[in-house]
Order: sequence, then structure tokens, then C-alpha cells
Amino acid sequence: MKTTLLYDHFIALGGAEKVSLQLAQSLPQCNIETAYADEQLFTAPIKNGQLKHFAHRYFTHFFPTLSLFLFYLLRYRVTDKQVNLLVTGVFSPLVLWRHRGMANSVVYFHTYPSFTQLSFDQLRKQHGLLGAVVFRAFVPLYIWFLKQSVSQATHVLANSISVQQRFKRIGINTKVVYPGVDLKGLDHNGDKGYFLSSARLEPNKRVELIVEAFAQLKDHELHMVGGGSLEQSLQEQYKHCDNIKFIGWQQPEEIKQKYNDCRALIYLPDNEYFGIAPVEAMAAGKPVIGVAEGGLLETIDDQRLGTLLHSPIDVEVLKQTIVDYAIAADAEIDINFRQQSAKRFKFQRFVNQLKQCLV
Repeated sequence: MKTTLLYDHFIALGGAEKVSLQLAQSLPQCNIETAYADEQLFTAPIKNGQLKHFAHRYFTHFFPTLSLFLFYLLRYRVTDKQVNLLVTGVFSPLVLWRHRGMANSVVYFHTYPSFTQLSFDQLRKQHGLLGAVVFRAFVPLYIWFLKQSVSQATHVLANSISVQQRFKRIGINTKVVYPGVDLKGLDHNGDKGYFLSSARLEPNKRVELIVEAFAQLKDHELHMVGGGSLEQSLQEQYKHCDNIKFIGWQQPEEIKQKYNDCRALIYLPDNEYFGIAPVEAMAAGKPVIGVAEGGLLETIDDQRLGTLLHSPIDVEVLKQTIVDYAIAADAEIDINFRQQSAKRFKFQRFVNQLKQCLV
């Protein structure tokens, strides 16, 4: 049976996007549909017909979340109900509220809708007083429709225990199936001495803290791979720092080479739900400087894999950890242990688990 994979949007080369594209290549007769895709970042899958998008520019709306909510609740149509419908976002599952006669539907949560946890003060800073009031009224409506929609699914899965526990608090039960990571091309080839950050340049990734640490560590080099809302401001603020290099978005093969050549990965997101990047670093035999939150507690679960810092992260503690890893010699046994640990998340294992849910 054919499979339609439905994901909220493709606006960054993040973990969920990587997994979605790899799934479409690994599952028989699988295509991807989405509200919106950045045509520069996803040129190839759009041109070859693997990825279809509806050019719904939700981010231009005053409330982007409300725009996506309405798109999937009211506008999107499943044209063929005799398919496996695999929905992998936090808005795309809303299509099940109207499409109750699907032959088979699988919800896979890569993430939790963190916007539902924003405080009134946070909302007021973003949207003003009236906007905050409207948004607070929208959140319970969204949760109600999400619960009703997910109840129609044949299978409901989460990508980590961290995500599973969050959905349980709002009355949605899930089964944990860890996402698959493409480990091909990742290997330990020594290192070129630089530290790597591969997170999107967004405030919730704590990239500002990482850059500030290296601004004070002139003898250590940082490569920042990726883009985001902070890219231009960070480049301008730290243009005087020759040891900090902003690489921008890269193709998957180029990013893998960065893992292979780096000294260690620094990955400090705020309560990351799983985190593909640490697994990729492990596959390259490299340690991870991470944060003791969310999904990293499930992947960096041995001191040989890296160091998890506790929040709030102090820049002096981060600097000392960087220096420690810069001067420490990697033992061959540790390198092998990291690579073996990464194999827990091999992509084929993930595909095999998902196939058990498909018809």
C-alpha cells in the first residue's frame, strides 16, 4: 500500500526534516506532502516529485501557529483514503479530525508543541496584550482538537521518553520509537582541532552562549553550521573573532565531513526532544558537550559519550569544559564505544519498527 508522509513544514534542514526525507526514500511508494517548503533548501526533493508543498506561507500571518492550525484542520484534503497516512508534526495530525475513514494512520511526534507552555508574559512580549489574550484562548482549543484527532489514529508514537511524558500530561498516550539516524559517511578520521555547533541559530538552541564562550577563548576554533533568525546579528556582533566561523546551511555530505573532522560537538538546546546531532557526532567517534535536559539524557547516557552540563549553564563552566576537551587525548576504546552507541539508532532499525505499523 502507498504511504503519504505529512509533516507540518520544511523551513530548515533540521532533524525532523532529515528523518522525513530519509523515510520517504526507505518506505515503498512513499511521498511527502506539507503546507510549505523552502524551495532553496529543498530544491532536489521538490523537483524530483518526492516533496509536494502547498505554498502556504503561514509565517507571514500575525499568528503563524493559528494559520497552520486552520490549514491542517480545514484546508488540507487526503485525496486517497486507501493509503498509509503517516503524520509527523504537531499540526499535521489535525487532518485526522475530518478524515476518520483512513485505512491506516500513524502519528509520529518528533516534538511537543512548546507554544502551549508559553506564559502570559511571554505571549504579551511577542504579541501585545490583546494578542496574548487571543493566544491563551487558542491553546486549549488546539489541545482539544489535537486529542480528538489523535484518537482516530491507528498508532500513536513519540520519538523519545521526554516527548512521551509531555504528551501524557495532556492526556495523549504514545509508544516510544526512537528516530533513525543516517550513519553512512560518518567515521573517525582524527580531528582538525575545531569545535562544531550544528544547531539552528535560534534562541532556544542557546547558540549565543556557545559563541560568547569562544569569543573569550581566542585560541580555540568554533565552526557554526546552519542558519536561523540569529545568523546575521551573530555574524555582525562577532565579526572581529577570527576563531569563529559561520558556515551557513550545508548539504548533508558536507555536514557529515564536519563531524568527521571536528574535535567535539557542542549542543546545548533548551529541552531538546531527541536530538539527531549528538548521535551523528557519536557515529563519527566524537564526544558531545551537551545539556542535561530532554532527549540528551537518553542518548548521552555514559560519560565516555560526552559531558552534560546542568542548567542554568554558566559561560565559565562551558569555557572550562571546552578547554578540557581541547587538551584531552581520545582513547581508542572511547572512540569505538561512541560509534557502537550510535548504532542503537541506526536508520534501518527505525524503518523496520515503523513498517510494523504500516499496512
